[in-house]
Amino acid sequence: MKCLFTYCLYLLMILSLCTCKDKEDPVPTTLPEATQSGNNTLGFMLDGERWVARTTGTDLPIKCSYKQKKLEIEAMLVDSTRFDILTINATNIDKEGLYIYGDSSQSEGGWTARFFTAPEVCFYTVSPIKVATLEITRLDTIQGIISGNFGFTQVSTTCHTDIETDPECVKLCRDAIITEGRFDALSFP
Repeated sequence: MKCLFTYCLYLLMILSLCTCKDKEDPVPTTLPEATQSGNNTLGFMLDGERWVARTTGTDLPIKCSYKQKKLEIEAMLVDSTRFDILTINATNIDKEGLYIYGDSSQSEGGWTARFFTAPEVCFYTVSPIKVATLEITRLDTIQGIISGNFGFTQVSTTCHTDIETDPECVKLCRDAIITEGRFDALSFP
């Protein structure tokens, strides 16, 4: 399963980089506004540097799905020098409000976040020890709009060996701190 996920990421990266466009969109100088109108935007601070979802060609930079209390978000940053993918999956999202994960006394349900970045080829997951926050500021199932804020620390899982079976693995990438995260998306079931 892990090999299939890695293979799909590499294939997606190659296909996305082959998409032609005469002129790249300018790099955003600020994070997207914290709106609630389905603008399909996502951005955050990654170790103090701005990260804003964007792609070349016709691909959507953010895809969002919400059904049966499960939220799935995928965001990409693709340009001539990098290819990053952030995925967030959260369960038991049933209303607007603050969800805190990593502390069993706070929110029920599950939370996973994965971040892949190239050309460094780093894979990240949320540490089970660290706390992750997700605030849903708009959950409109009629118009299909979901908006919110997030923040968490991600631990590098990129090693010379499989981190799940080798606790002695040597990390190849630094851990990542994601703050000031915000998204505003049209949700597709």
